[in-house]
Amino acid sequence: DELDEVFGDVEMADSNNQQPELKGFTPFSPNNTPYDENSRYLAWNAIGKVIARREPISSTVSIDVDFADARHHRPLRFTDDYHLTMAFVDDSGCVFASDCALLYMPTASWSMKVNTVLEVDDGSGERIVSVACNQRFIYCLTNEHLRVINTSGCQLSVLPIPGRPLCVT
Repeated sequence: DELDEVFGDVEMADSNNQQPELKGFTPFSPNNTPYDENSRYLAWNAIGKVIARREPISSTVSIDVDFADARHHRPLRFTDDYHLTMAFVDDSGCVFASDCALLYMPTASWSMKVNTVLEVDDGSGERIVSVACNQRFIYCLTNEHLRVINTSGCQLSVLPIPGRPLCVT
């Protein structure tokens, strides 16, 4: 029926597992769009927006971060060396990610301006599907785990995900 088309198939779990398994959902990063001509949104929320722009002549990709409140944050612009596909914007910082790498840039005026880079690819097939951050933590959802990282780059916890992950916000 119509709900199956929207939500996919729901298969009830057996007696050992109380959670139903949802089929048909694809993991995603909220507010992320496909390329339209030479640009795409990697993130867009009330704090700001992150746009990836393909330069037509050089074919390099630049990342532009514009904040809604320009009084407190300056725009950011940098070259995409990681093939970034998703991002999340918060008052205290921005997190960017590709399938196997995560980059965190603090933006709060009181924070140390040290970027954090984390590689996830360990050969096991684990890949990043969604990211989020707040003043204290970076959340990296992969197809296998939820990784909780402090804003200094120290991984605090790796939590297994039962079933298929969807997104973090």
